[in-house]
Amino acid sequence: MKTIKLFSKTTKIIAAIILLASMAFIASNNSITETSGKKINFKNGTNYETKKYNIHSIAFRNGKYKIDTGIVVQNLNKKTLIDQLNTENIYEKKSVFEIPNFIKAFLDSVSVNKNFEMANPNEQWRWGGITEFGNALRANLPDKQLVYFGNGKSIALLSYYSGGMNLTQRIAIIKFENNKIIDFWFDNYLAYLWGDNTLKLMQSKTEIIKYLNIQRKNSGGC
Repeated sequence: MKTIKLFSKTTKIIAAIILLASMAFIASNNSITETSGKKINFKNGTNYETKKYNIHSIAFRNGKYKIDTGIVVQNLNKKTLIDQLNTENIYEKKSVFEIPNFIKAFLDSVSVNKNFEMANPNEQWRWGGITEFGNALRANLPDKQLVYFGNGKSIALLSYYSGGMNLTQRIAIIKFENNKIIDFWFDNYLAYLWGDNTLKLMQSKTEIIKYLNIQRKNSGGC
Protein backbone atom coordinates (compact mmCIF):
# COMPACT_ATOMS: atom_id res chain seq x y z
CA MET A 1 0.00 0.00 0.00
CA LYS A 2 1.33 3.44 -0.88
CA THR A 3 1.80 6.09 1.79
CA ILE A 4 0.27 9.51 2.16
CA LYS A 5 1.46 12.66 3.90
CA LEU A 6 -0.38 13.95 6.95
CA PHE A 7 -2.77 16.83 6.31
CA SER A 8 -3.12 19.85 8.57
CA LYS A 9 -6.00 19.96 11.03
CA THR A 10 -7.62 22.85 9.15
CA THR A 11 -7.37 21.01 5.83
CA LYS A 12 -8.95 17.90 7.32
CA ILE A 13 -11.88 19.89 8.70
CA ILE A 14 -12.50 21.63 5.37
CA ALA A 15 -12.31 18.31 3.50
CA ALA A 16 -14.72 16.66 5.95
CA ILE A 17 -17.25 19.45 5.45
CA ILE A 18 -17.01 19.07 1.68
CA LEU A 19 -17.49 15.30 1.88
CA LEU A 20 -20.45 15.54 4.22
CA ALA A 21 -22.09 18.11 1.97
CA SER A 22 -21.78 15.78 -1.03
CA MET A 23 -23.29 12.61 0.42
CA ALA A 24 -24.63 10.44 -2.37
CA PHE A 25 -27.15 8.43 -0.33
CA ILE A 26 -30.58 9.51 0.87
CA ALA A 27 -30.74 9.59 4.66
CA SER A 28 -33.58 8.84 7.04
CA ASN A 29 -33.07 10.94 10.18
CA ASN A 30 -35.22 8.95 12.57
CA SER A 31 -36.17 5.57 11.16
CA ILE A 32 -37.54 2.47 12.85
CA THR A 33 -34.77 -0.10 12.74
CA GLU A 34 -35.25 -3.82 13.18
CA THR A 35 -33.53 -5.62 16.03
CA SER A 36 -33.48 -9.21 17.16
CA GLY A 37 -36.91 -9.89 18.57
CA LYS A 38 -38.39 -6.39 18.62
CA LYS A 39 -38.29 -2.89 17.14
CA ILE A 40 -36.87 0.25 18.70
CA ASN A 41 -36.93 3.93 17.85
CA PHE A 42 -33.43 5.17 17.06
CA LYS A 43 -32.71 8.87 17.38
CA ASN A 44 -29.51 10.51 16.20
CA GLY A 45 -27.18 11.09 19.11
CA THR A 46 -28.49 8.17 21.17
CA ASN A 47 -26.05 5.39 21.90
CA TYR A 48 -27.37 1.84 22.17
CA GLU A 49 -25.37 -1.07 23.48
CA THR A 50 -24.38 -3.06 20.39
CA LYS A 51 -24.07 -6.22 22.48
CA LYS A 52 -27.61 -5.91 23.71
CA TYR A 53 -29.28 -5.00 20.44
CA ASN A 54 -28.76 -6.39 16.97
CA ILE A 55 -29.08 -3.02 15.26
CA HIS A 56 -29.68 -2.62 11.53
CA SER A 57 -29.49 0.64 9.61
CA ILE A 58 -32.01 -0.34 6.92
CA ALA A 59 -35.77 0.03 7.09
CA PHE A 60 -38.10 -0.96 4.24
CA ARG A 61 -41.26 1.16 4.08
CA ASN A 62 -43.90 1.45 1.40
CA GLY A 63 -41.72 -0.45 -1.02
CA LYS A 64 -38.68 1.80 -0.46
CA TYR A 65 -35.42 1.43 1.42
CA LYS A 66 -34.54 4.00 4.10
CA ILE A 67 -31.09 4.39 5.67
CA ASP A 68 -30.71 5.48 9.27
CA THR A 69 -27.45 7.40 8.96
CA GLY A 70 -27.33 7.93 12.74
CA ILE A 71 -26.61 4.23 13.20
CA VAL A 72 -24.03 4.28 10.40
CA VAL A 73 -22.15 7.39 11.57
CA GLN A 74 -21.94 6.08 15.15
CA ASN A 75 -20.71 2.71 13.78
CA LEU A 76 -23.31 0.82 15.78
CA ASN A 77 -23.56 -1.93 13.15
CA LYS A 78 -19.96 -1.78 11.91
CA LYS A 79 -18.30 -4.44 14.08
CA THR A 80 -21.02 -7.03 13.47
CA LEU A 81 -20.74 -6.58 9.71
CA ILE A 82 -16.92 -6.70 9.71
CA ASP A 83 -16.99 -9.86 11.83
CA GLN A 84 -19.27 -11.47 9.24
CA LEU A 85 -16.97 -10.36 6.40
CA ASN A 86 -14.08 -12.07 8.18
CA THR A 87 -15.91 -15.37 8.66
CA GLU A 88 -17.81 -15.67 5.37
CA ASN A 89 -16.27 -16.75 2.08
CA ILE A 90 -16.12 -13.65 -0.11
CA TYR A 91 -15.59 -14.01 -3.86
CA GLU A 92 -14.07 -11.04 -5.66
CA LYS A 93 -15.70 -9.80 -8.86
CA LYS A 94 -13.69 -7.93 -11.46
CA SER A 95 -16.48 -6.11 -13.28
CA VAL A 96 -19.40 -3.80 -12.48
CA PHE A 97 -21.58 -6.17 -14.50
CA GLU A 98 -20.92 -8.96 -11.99
CA ILE A 99 -22.60 -7.04 -9.16
CA PRO A 100 -25.96 -8.76 -8.50
CA ASN A 101 -28.96 -6.92 -9.90
CA PHE A 102 -30.72 -6.64 -6.52
CA ILE A 103 -27.67 -4.90 -5.01
CA LYS A 104 -27.39 -2.57 -7.98
CA ALA A 105 -31.13 -1.81 -7.70
CA PHE A 106 -30.70 -1.02 -3.99
CA LEU A 107 -27.80 1.36 -4.67
CA ASP A 108 -29.81 3.04 -7.42
CA SER A 109 -32.82 3.45 -5.14
CA VAL A 110 -30.91 5.11 -2.28
CA SER A 111 -28.75 7.33 -4.48
CA VAL A 112 -29.72 10.97 -4.81
CA ASN A 113 -29.85 10.84 -8.61
CA LYS A 114 -31.32 7.30 -8.64
CA ASN A 115 -28.47 6.07 -10.82
CA PHE A 116 -25.49 4.44 -9.15
CA GLU A 117 -23.23 4.27 -12.21
CA MET A 118 -19.59 3.12 -12.02
CA ALA A 119 -16.81 2.53 -14.51
CA ASN A 120 -14.86 -0.71 -14.38
CA PRO A 121 -11.28 -0.68 -13.07
CA ASN A 122 -8.92 0.83 -15.65
CA GLU A 123 -11.83 2.35 -17.61
CA GLN A 124 -12.17 6.09 -18.08
CA TRP A 125 -14.34 7.94 -15.60
CA ARG A 126 -15.05 11.52 -14.60
CA TRP A 127 -12.63 12.79 -11.99
CA GLY A 128 -11.55 16.38 -11.51
CA GLY A 129 -12.85 19.81 -10.63
CA ILE A 130 -15.44 21.50 -12.83
CA THR A 131 -12.82 24.00 -14.02
CA GLU A 132 -10.37 21.32 -15.13
CA PHE A 133 -9.52 21.51 -18.83
CA GLY A 134 -11.34 18.89 -20.83
CA ASN A 135 -13.80 18.00 -18.08
CA ALA A 136 -16.73 18.90 -20.34
CA LEU A 137 -15.57 16.22 -22.77
CA ARG A 138 -15.97 13.64 -19.98
CA ALA A 139 -19.44 14.79 -18.93
CA ASN A 140 -21.07 11.55 -20.10
CA LEU A 141 -18.62 9.30 -18.27
CA PRO A 142 -19.51 7.71 -14.89
CA ASP A 143 -18.49 9.76 -11.85
CA LYS A 144 -17.38 6.65 -9.94
CA GLN A 145 -14.91 3.83 -10.62
CA LEU A 146 -15.02 0.35 -9.11
CA VAL A 147 -12.07 -0.57 -6.89
CA TYR A 148 -13.26 -3.77 -5.24
CA PHE A 149 -16.43 -5.83 -5.03
CA GLY A 150 -16.62 -9.09 -3.12
CA ASN A 151 -19.78 -11.12 -2.68
CA GLY A 152 -20.62 -13.85 -0.17
CA LYS A 153 -23.66 -15.89 0.78
CA SER A 154 -25.29 -13.03 2.69
CA ILE A 155 -22.87 -10.10 2.68
CA ALA A 156 -20.95 -7.98 0.18
CA LEU A 157 -18.05 -5.52 0.37
CA LEU A 158 -17.93 -2.63 -2.12
CA SER A 159 -15.27 0.03 -2.63
CA TYR A 160 -15.05 2.62 -5.38
CA TYR A 161 -13.43 5.93 -6.25
CA SER A 162 -15.47 9.11 -6.44
CA GLY A 163 -14.04 12.22 -8.04
CA GLY A 164 -14.14 15.93 -7.53
CA MET A 165 -11.35 18.31 -6.67
CA ASN A 166 -10.19 15.51 -4.33
CA LEU A 167 -10.20 11.76 -4.90
CA THR A 168 -12.26 9.83 -2.37
CA GLN A 169 -12.29 6.07 -1.88
CA ARG A 170 -15.73 5.07 -0.64
CA ILE A 171 -16.50 1.85 1.20
CA ALA A 172 -19.82 0.08 1.79
CA ILE A 173 -20.82 -3.17 3.50
CA ILE A 174 -24.13 -4.64 2.37
CA LYS A 175 -25.93 -7.44 4.19
CA PHE A 176 -28.78 -9.24 2.48
CA GLU A 177 -31.23 -12.10 2.81
CA ASN A 178 -33.28 -13.62 -0.01
CA ASN A 179 -32.21 -10.79 -2.35
CA LYS A 180 -33.41 -8.15 0.12
CA ILE A 181 -31.01 -5.70 1.78
CA ILE A 182 -31.29 -5.91 5.57
CA ASP A 183 -28.26 -3.90 6.75
CA PHE A 184 -25.89 -1.31 5.33
CA TRP A 185 -22.78 0.52 6.52
CA PHE A 186 -20.69 3.06 4.63
CA ASP A 187 -17.83 5.49 5.00
CA ASN A 188 -15.36 7.35 2.81
CA TYR A 189 -11.64 7.89 2.84
CA LEU A 190 -9.87 10.93 1.40
CA ALA A 191 -7.28 9.22 -0.81
CA TYR A 192 -5.99 12.31 -2.59
CA LEU A 193 -5.98 15.94 -1.59
CA TRP A 194 -5.64 18.58 -4.29
CA GLY A 195 -2.01 19.69 -4.43
CA ASP A 196 -0.68 16.52 -2.80
CA ASN A 197 0.79 14.08 -5.32
CA THR A 198 0.89 11.04 -3.03
CA LEU A 199 -1.84 8.39 -2.87
CA LYS A 200 -2.89 5.75 -0.39
CA LEU A 201 -5.19 3.33 -2.17
CA MET A 202 -6.73 0.15 -0.76
CA GLN A 203 -7.42 -2.39 -3.48
CA SER A 204 -8.00 -5.69 -1.68
CA LYS A 205 -10.38 -7.05 0.93
CA THR A 206 -7.48 -7.43 3.39
CA GLU A 207 -6.36 -3.81 3.01
CA ILE A 208 -9.90 -2.43 3.25
CA ILE A 209 -10.81 -4.41 6.37
CA LYS A 210 -7.49 -3.50 7.99
CA TYR A 211 -8.31 0.17 7.44
CA LEU A 212 -11.86 -0.28 8.79
CA ASN A 213 -10.56 -1.92 11.97
CA ILE A 214 -8.17 0.98 12.60
CA GLN A 215 -10.53 3.80 11.65
CA ARG A 216 -12.75 4.50 14.65
CA LYS A 217 -14.62 7.58 13.42
CA ASN A 218 -17.01 7.67 10.50
CA SER A 219 -17.09 10.62 8.10
CA GLY A 220 -20.74 9.92 7.29
CA GLY A 221 -20.42 10.02 3.54
CA CYS A 222 -20.59 7.54 0.74
